[in-house]
Amino acid sequence: MAKKLKNIRCIVVEVTVLSNSTPMKAEERLKKVEALEKIKERALSMADQGADALEVRNFVQEGAKELAFALPDVDAFKKAAEAAKLFKTSVGEK
Repeated sequence: MAKKLKNIRCIVVEVTVLSNSTPMKAEERLKKVEALEKIKERALSMADQGADALEVRNFVQEGAKELAFALPDVDAFKKAAEAAKLFKTSVGEK
């Protein structure tokens, strides 16, 4: 059980770090952090109740995706789009 919780915590931390990579308005950031904390609490609860790691990971990923649509980070989107454009240019796609 401890190993399962450790893996889940790593997933939740990864989601949190990725979501904190660009500046947002303070109130939006607070809402996002609160929502991520709720996702984390639910994921840990699922693990405690015996859910397998794949089920918990899917829950965390879907929760993070829904949160991204609910509280979009336009700066992060712009950075991702620019990175994709640079990558496509570097491999010869148009």
